[in-house]
Amino acid sequence: MERNDIGLKKRNKFCRSFLLIWVVICLACYSSINFYNRGVEKQERGDLDGAIADYTNAIKLDPQNADAYNNRGLARQKKGDLQAAMSDFTKATEINPQMTRSFHNRGDLKQLMGNLEGALADYSHTIELDPDHFNAYNNRGNVKAELDDLSGAISDYTKAIELKPDFSAAYYNRGIAWAEKEQFEQAIKDFEKVAQLDPDKRAEAEKQIEVCRTKLKKEHDQENAG
Repeated sequence: MERNDIGLKKRNKFCRSFLLIWVVICLACYSSINFYNRGVEKQERGDLDGAIADYTNAIKLDPQNADAYNNRGLARQKKGDLQAAMSDFTKATEINPQMTRSFHNRGDLKQLMGNLEGALADYSHTIELDPDHFNAYNNRGNVKAELDDLSGAISDYTKAIELKPDFSAAYYNRGIAWAEKEQFEQAIKDFEKVAQLDPDKRAEAEKQIEVCRTKLKKEHDQENAG
């Protein structure tokens, strides 16, 4: 056998081995996608245990599947397994540092667990990645309000409204912040907007309007008495 023939056989063997490895990887990724998609369907139906099992299988086949980690985190959070959910969101951010929804979801969970500074950091990072993320502005506003930074909260709610002018939750939250700052006229305007935008929140908004009007009248009566 000539030397060239030996070299050709080696190259062919290498090519076949490489092709086999590539096919195995492709099949694993395809199967991971199938498990992931089935997990999404189960999660939408409310079958959280089934969804978690499918996301777990997707991760086993493709450990870099950040979407599977993120969604498994959401399912685990809904089941009350908060620490496991936190681990999943964190893993998703490590795999894909540009994944805004994982940072945002982790921020929601940190706020739920009372880690306000951590939530603030995650919402801020979400906004850095996506400056048009109106939910992140609204939620960061909620954290700032809890931290007694009412001016900062109002600024965030205002930005959320600029990005989504029909965002009734941001109007409501800003109204509450205005009321806490005893800026009742501004609060009334926001609650009136809520009543206009969201029929489901109209009764609560009208209740807040009456509270603000009562406090505003009391202020005026005290001024006139003085």
